[in-house]
Amino acid sequence: MSKSTEATVHALFEHQARLSPHATALVVDAAAEGETSGEVGPEQAEPAHHPELTYAELDARATRLARELIARGVRPEQPVAVLAHRSPGLVVATLAVFKAGAVFLPIDPALPRARVQLLLKDAQPGLVVTVAAPESSIVDGAIPSMALDRWGATVEPTVADGTAPLPKVDIRQVAYLMYTSGSTGRPKGVLVTHAGVAGLVESQRDRLAPGPGSTVLQFASPSFDASFWELCMGLLSGARLLVAGSDQVMPGPELVALLRRHQVTHVTLPPSALAVLSPQDLPTVTDMTVAGEALPPDLVADWAAGRRMVNAYGPTECTVCVSISSVLPAPGATPPIGLPVSGTRVYVLGESLELVPPGVTGELYVTGEGWRAATSACPVRRRTGSSPTRTASPANACTAPAISLGGTTTASSNSRGGSTTR
Repeated sequence: MSKSTEATVHALFEHQARLSPHATALVVDAAAEGETSGEVGPEQAEPAHHPELTYAELDARATRLARELIARGVRPEQPVAVLAHRSPGLVVATLAVFKAGAVFLPIDPALPRARVQLLLKDAQPGLVVTVAAPESSIVDGAIPSMALDRWGATVEPTVADGTAPLPKVDIRQVAYLMYTSGSTGRPKGVLVTHAGVAGLVESQRDRLAPGPGSTVLQFASPSFDASFWELCMGLLSGARLLVAGSDQVMPGPELVALLRRHQVTHVTLPPSALAVLSPQDLPTVTDMTVAGEALPPDLVADWAAGRRMVNAYGPTECTVCVSISSVLPAPGATPPIGLPVSGTRVYVLGESLELVPPGVTGELYVTGEGWRAATSACPVRRRTGSSPTRTASPANACTAPAISLGGTTTASSNSRGGSTTR
């Protein structure tokens, strides 16, 4: 297998499945499955059983579904919308879309109906996959749809060839289509290739050390790219990915109980979630990524002791994030966003695109494999070239080897001409 195909999302997952086929890949909280012995509250005993899938089982389900997608006419680099809450079926469908060479478009059914329809109209998916289908009525009948049960099995299977080879997928092909929030206007579709995934996983391993024996929480909504970060951290490192229902991951007593039940070691949370929790509530969490919002110094002071805590930053136009800090110390100045993830380069530039000296505010520019994205209407069109791209984030070049943000951490990209290097 060539370098251009062995570092796709699904190839990295398949590598883990070959290494440890019988290891647990996916754990589903029993409270979310209705398989508890009575109500499971924050102070209650263990549920009777938490369903699991091994790496081999998950890989087999995803491969089977990928062949079903192809049998239904899904083509390489064609968007496939997956309308699903957090569930094992969502994980199976995600991997299946990648294996089929298509473009994964996650849509959270909790979004307003008008936004769901706007995304479908803009993305023009060739197929809409629904999981545990009460939300299927949202789908416009003009778009072909396919129903899965909660565990990713096809409700009405086709006669797909169970031995047909799956297409070879190159890292330069588009992996997923994510939409911005639209808080500053109309949501924009962002196409991200497989190219930056290997660097993202490498940086996760270097700075957070997930792996066999780790349990990673799937906290983020499917419509946010943080959910892709969590999937990579869990399934591309050999760890376990924990899936729970929306009620279980709501910051507060239910989330605390969930993390304790499963002895979760790795979480990614926004500062607003930490603000309503206590560090003493999460004794098993050894590694914490904070992202999505500006991180106040007082939260670092409260949470950094006794665990690896890092600050991650990245607009939607990158492979989840462009930089991750080193382990944050207890109290200090504004927490830095750290150094670039592997394969990505960042520059803090002035008005004339000159590098600013340490301590001076400029604007953050990004280039590299982690920025092989395109913002456009569908069908798929790419932005090409390797020139650094301007974000909307003011930043400071710190004296230490790190970058700190000045102002908002919300950013969008705008192409600027001219390659800029040190």
